[in-house]
Amino acid sequence: MKFLTALLLVLFCSVSLLQAQEPAVPNLLGKEVSVKVGWHSWHSSNYTKADANVLFKDNTVVLILADYSKLEKKQLHGQQVIKLVELEVGKTYQFSFTTESDVEGDLSVNYILHKPPYTTYARKTVKLKKTDQLEAKKQKHVIKFTPKPVKDVYDTPRSLRFFSGLLDGGQVTISDLVLIEVPQESDE
Repeated sequence: MKFLTALLLVLFCSVSLLQAQEPAVPNLLGKEVSVKVGWHSWHSSNYTKADANVLFKDNTVVLILADYSKLEKKQLHGQQVIKLVELEVGKTYQFSFTTESDVEGDLSVNYILHKPPYTTYARKTVKLKKTDQLEAKKQKHVIKFTPKPVKDVYDTPRSLRFFSGLLDGGQVTISDLVLIEVPQESDE
């Protein structure tokens, strides 16, 4: 009986300690990926004619890429996935996501002004691999960026965007999208 009482006490204390830990860092993109919470896409007319499309389904983004044989002109920004999000200048953020892709190439992640002149405050490029050639079948991407003003200007509104206009045909599924603020790394 003493053993059972001691075991229960240890379990109770363990559960209490787990609950007392600091809360998880909030995902600045929210828990849902859908049009109803502000995600949307944009295509140049050139890309729409080349069968480009974006679907938001089951908390994922599905990029149906343009068929290059139908394009008049290739443009990095010709197909975009967009989420309005206001990040602070000088703070560092970590953006992680998972891709499944049947094409290889560059996917550009941009933090830009959401109106003309579409000033870029941060840009990173990730290399997509065909996931049928990967053991895990998914590719995890983690990037860090610190938005910087351009000519001392940091205007609003701002948005996080995927530019997929240089990927030819096929499909890319993006899931597990998490954007968090991370502590500044010291310059020592």
